[in-house]
This record gives sequence, structure tokens and C-alpha cells, in this order.
Amino acid sequence: MDIAKASGVSKATVSLVLRNSPTIPERTREKVLEAARSIGYVYNRGAASLRLPHTRMIAMAVNNLTNPYFAEIVAAIEDALTAENRIVLMSNTGELVARQSAFIETVREYNVDGLLIVPAVGTDASFVNSFAFAAPAVRTCLANGAGCEGRLRLS
Repeated sequence: MDIAKASGVSKATVSLVLRNSPTIPERTREKVLEAARSIGYVYNRGAASLRLPHTRMIAMAVNNLTNPYFAEIVAAIEDALTAENRIVLMSNTGELVARQSAFIETVREYNVDGLLIVPAVGTDASFVNSFAFAAPAVRTCLANGAGCEGRLRLS
């Protein structure tokens, strides 16, 4: 059963309600949302990303989340991104370049809107530069220079 039939409105109205359009009367919105809940509707973000220029997803790859310094920064960044209605995808790479690479390649497939990375020690600068053109990227390094090997372009 689809939401339009269950709520007695058009598919266009359902679409407007699900996109939170202000043009729909509150009574209609409630009826559509109740129908959606009753049939177990789940928003398909993958389908939406095909028609929208952004995903609202930000990826964070951090080399060591057990480091209190990074844990505190990551928590603050996630709070700020959540306040901006962004979804945060996170990986603790554990200083493993292979794990970091796999995470970044995967989130690129999801067309993330941005990437924040604290590179694992031994990360090649050309790897970081290879994805900088696809999404805005922020790269950090430790004060002792770890993770800053090579010349990195930032966007």
C-alpha cells in the first residue's frame, strides 16, 4: 500500500509533505505522516541523492580516537555538523593506512559533501590529493608533523 492511497491525497502532496514543504496545511501533513508511519515508510536517501546536488553527509576519518585530544575535537565537530543538519560518517582508522583508504573509497561512493581527515602515519600525500577535487576536504596533522608528509592541497 502506498502513502497516497492510505492518506487519501495525491502522490504530489505526499512528496511535498515528505520534503517538509510549508505549502501543505498542517492537518494534511499530519494525515500523510500518520499514514507513512502506519505502513512503515522509511525515506530512501539513496534515491533522493540521485536528484539532489548534495547528500548532507560529511565523512570523518581519524587516525586515533583513543587520543583524548582527537576525541574532544571530533565530538565538537560532530555537534556542530549535527546542528547544521548534517549526517556524520566516522571511522577510527587506528593508524592503519589500509583501513583509512577503504573508508575513504567507500564514502566517496556515497558522494559525501565533505571529508575531514586526520591521516594515519604513513599516508601518502598523493592519496589525499587524489580525492580533494571530489569534495571539500580538511586535513590535519599532529604538532610533531605526523600525517603532514609531502605537499597536500586543501580545498
